[in-house]
Amino acid sequence: MRRAAKPPSSSSRLNSLHIPSITTKQLAKPRKFVVGIDYGTTYTSASYFACDLQDRNPKAFPSDIKSIVNWPGDMEGVRKQVPTESWYSFVKKPRKKQFADQDSDDYEDTDVDEIPRKKTKTSSPTVESLAVTDCKVDNDNLDQEASYLWGYQVHHEYYDNTTRDPGRRVQRSKSMIVTTKYTQDDRRLLRLCLNQLIDEGLIRKFRKDATDRRDVRDVILDFLAEVLKHIHKQLIENEGFTAECMVEFVLTVPVIWSAFASRVLQDAMEAAIVESGFGSLSDLFIITEPEAAATFLLGNSPNIMPGESFIVLDCGGGTVDCVTYTVGSALPLRLEQELCKPSGDNCGGSYLNDNFSRRLLDRLHDEHYLDFNGQTRESIVHHLVPDFENRYKRLVDITKRPANSVRVSGLRGDKQRGLSGPDAKRFDDNSLWLNTEDYNAIFLPLLNRVANVLKEQLEEAAARKKRPKKVFLIGGFGASPSIRSYLTEYLLKYSETLSLRDEIELISPPANHDSTAIVSSGAVLRALNKVNGPKRLPTSSYGFLRVEPYQPEIFPQHKEAEPFTDPLDGERYVEVIEWFMVMNQPVPPVHEFKPFLSCHDFKKDTEHLRCEEVAYVSDFATKSHYGLTHEENRHAQEAGRIVTDLTHLLKDEQSVPRSPEGTIQGDAYYRIEYNIVPFVKGRNLLYHSVYPADASGTVQATGQISIAAAFRPGTG
Repeated sequence: MRRAAKPPSSSSRLNSLHIPSITTKQLAKPRKFVVGIDYGTTYTSASYFACDLQDRNPKAFPSDIKSIVNWPGDMEGVRKQVPTESWYSFVKKPRKKQFADQDSDDYEDTDVDEIPRKKTKTSSPTVESLAVTDCKVDNDNLDQEASYLWGYQVHHEYYDNTTRDPGRRVQRSKSMIVTTKYTQDDRRLLRLCLNQLIDEGLIRKFRKDATDRRDVRDVILDFLAEVLKHIHKQLIENEGFTAECMVEFVLTVPVIWSAFASRVLQDAMEAAIVESGFGSLSDLFIITEPEAAATFLLGNSPNIMPGESFIVLDCGGGTVDCVTYTVGSALPLRLEQELCKPSGDNCGGSYLNDNFSRRLLDRLHDEHYLDFNGQTRESIVHHLVPDFENRYKRLVDITKRPANSVRVSGLRGDKQRGLSGPDAKRFDDNSLWLNTEDYNAIFLPLLNRVANVLKEQLEEAAARKKRPKKVFLIGGFGASPSIRSYLTEYLLKYSETLSLRDEIELISPPANHDSTAIVSSGAVLRALNKVNGPKRLPTSSYGFLRVEPYQPEIFPQHKEAEPFTDPLDGERYVEVIEWFMVMNQPVPPVHEFKPFLSCHDFKKDTEHLRCEEVAYVSDFATKSHYGLTHEENRHAQEAGRIVTDLTHLLKDEQSVPRSPEGTIQGDAYYRIEYNIVPFVKGRNLLYHSVYPADASGTVQATGQISIAAAFRPGTG
C-alpha cells in the first residue's frame, strides 16, 4: 500500500474539396501542428496550422488557418463541424485510462509494497485503475447494432427507423459541466441518459454513492477520442503528418467556466489523447470561446483601438452566450477581463428543430387519417426535420416573407376537401405550405430571447459608462439569415430609441470563411502568439498528501485531524495535505519549488521497494497541514501520482538504509528517504523523485500534470 511521507516537509478541412499540394520536402520534414478544438454543446469543430519545428515565432493570418472536414457520415465532405452527439450500443467500450480521482472498487495496487497502516476515511478517494473491468449486461435486451456511433452517424441513424435504444443517445453533454439556470432542462434529460449508461455498465460513475457532474467524463472522452482519431487521419492524408511531428492542442471554453469546469474537459481530453494515440497534453493551451472568436475577427483589424469596448454574441446550437470586452492592446490583440457579467440563455439554433416539429404537429392536429399502417403524424414530422435542418433553417430569412412546401404523403388538399378562404388550411394533395406566419412561429420565440441576451449586455455596459459600437455575431446559429436580419433591425431601433450618436454595428464573419469554425480557428491564432496574456496567477492550489508526526503544539491544524499509531515505531501521525503552489500567488513560467522530504518504511522481507506520492488540486484550499477530511480540504481532488521504484537497492541489502533495532515489532525495517522536487514549466507541473535525499541524489522517477486549467484562459 501507499505510504506517504512522515517527516514535515521543507517549506515550500481542409477549407474546401481542394487538397493542398505537399512537396516531398515537406513530407520529409517534421513540423509542429497547432490544433484548436471547439467542443460545443451541439457541434464541435477543429482547426490547425502547421509550421517548422524550429520556428520559435510562427506567424499566421486568418486565411492561413485550415479546418478539419470529411467527418464520418458527412456525405458532402465539406462541413467544418460535427454534431456533438454519440450513441452507445450494448457493447462496452474498452478504455485505456482511469481518471486519477475516480472511484473504483476493482482497483488493486500492485505497484506499491509498503507496510499497511491504518488509513483515515477520506471524502476524496485516492485510487487509480489502469484498466476497466468487465460489467454484466442484460443479454435479453441487446440491440442488434453493436457499434458506437458519433457525429453525423447519429443523425443518420436517428432519422432512419432505427431499432437502437433512444435512451443511449447522448446530446448536449457539455451542459452537464456548468450549473447555469438556463441549461437546467438539458441537464435533467442528460442525467436520465447518463444514469441508464451507468446502470448498463457502458460508462463509469465518478462517485458510487452520489450524483456528480463528472459522471459525464466518459461520454466526453469517448467522443473526443473519435474526433482526435479523425483529425490524425486527416493530417496524415492531407498534410504529411508523421510520428516525428509535434502537436500542441488548444481547447476553447465558455467565458463563464470555472477552473473546475475547465479541468473536467482537460481531464477528458487527456484520456482521449491516450485512447486515440494522437498527440500529448504537454503545453495544452486554454482560451475562452469569445476571445478566440475576437482574435480571428479582429486580430489584424485596423479598426480596433485600445480602450474600445465591443460585444461578442455567440449563437450556438444549444446556448447563446454574450460577453462584453474592452481592448487592452490592439497589436497583438489582447482583451481586458470581461467588462460585465456574461449573459446567456438556452435558445440556440437546435431548438428551431423543436419549434418546427411543434408547428407542423399543430398544423396536422386534425389529420387523424394520416395515422395508419404503423405511421403516425409524429413519425411523419420526425422524418421532415433533417430537410428543415439542412435546407430551410439555414437559408430562410423571416424578414423576406418566406414560403415553401413540405411533402406529407397522404395529406388531403384544400381543393379536394372544398376548403377556401378563412377555412383553408394551406394544404395541397401530399404537401403542406409554410408561410411567414409559420416561420415567425418557429423563429421569433428564439430570436426574441437572443435579443434579450444582447440587451442585457448593452444595458450592463451602459451602467459602467461604456457604449459598445460593435457586436460580433458568431456561432452556427449566427450564420442564419433570419438572426442576422433580425438583430440588425433590433440594434437600429435600440440606437434610435436611445438617440445614440453612433449606430451599433452588427458584424458577421467574412463571406469567405465558414462561421462554424471561427472559434477553433481563432484558438489556433491566439496560441501562436501567447505574449502579453493574463498574469500567471493560478486559480487552483496544488499539493501533496503527507503523513506528518502528530505535533499539535507546532501545527495547531493537527488538533482537528485524527491521528493514528504507526505499527512499527509506535509514533502517532496524521494524514494531511501540504500545498506548495497556492492559488492567487504568482507563478513564473519556469519555477522550482522547495523539495519535500519523503520517508517510506518496508518490512525487511519485502521483495520490492516501490513508493508512491499522491498530488491533489483544490480551487479553494490555501492552508497546509490540515487533515485530508478537514473542511479546508473538502473540495480537494486527486490530480496525479508518482511511483518511485527503488527495488534495485535490494541487490545489495547492506546499501539499503535501515531503521534502528528495537522497534515495536522487534525487527529492523527498511527506511527509504528521498526528495520530491516539484517545478512548473509553462502550463505543466512536473515533479521528480530524487534519491538519496542529499547532494549526490539522482532522479529516479518523474510525473507530469497539465495545469492549464489552473490559470485564467489565455495565460501563456
